[in-house]
Amino acid sequence: MSVRVVSRVRACVAAFTERYGIEVELNIEGECGTVSSSLQIATFRIIQEALSNIGRHAGATRVRVDLWLSPQEMRCEVSDDGKGFEPEEARTSHSRREPFGLRGMTERARMLDGECVVDSAPGHGTRVQVRMPVWQG
Repeated sequence: MSVRVVSRVRACVAAFTERYGIEVELNIEGECGTVSSSLQIATFRIIQEALSNIGRHAGATRVRVDLWLSPQEMRCEVSDDGKGFEPEEARTSHSRREPFGLRGMTERARMLDGECVVDSAPGHGTRVQVRMPVWQG
């Protein structure tokens, strides 16, 4: 696993725990060799945004971050046991602020030929799943 990605994710998790008082179960697996700076930044920013959304909106007591890296792809999942929401309603609602965080995570993944899926429902927590290819130089 890229040392830079791992250290950034660990620091992000520590900052989240310090700010919100919620412990995060962090699981990191895999090896890859060289990872582009674009992929490193996107991975970190997506995890950072997902944790920020949890801290601001979810009312969660349990949070988990899983990060897997292989020579072919990077996958991450951020999940919580919070109050959840209706993703489609959040995307189309004009009565409140647009969900720039959700859009930003999706766009970051798409810019690197990846995908970001947000799975949530009221009363059932939220799971953000991301997959992005690792480009070989």
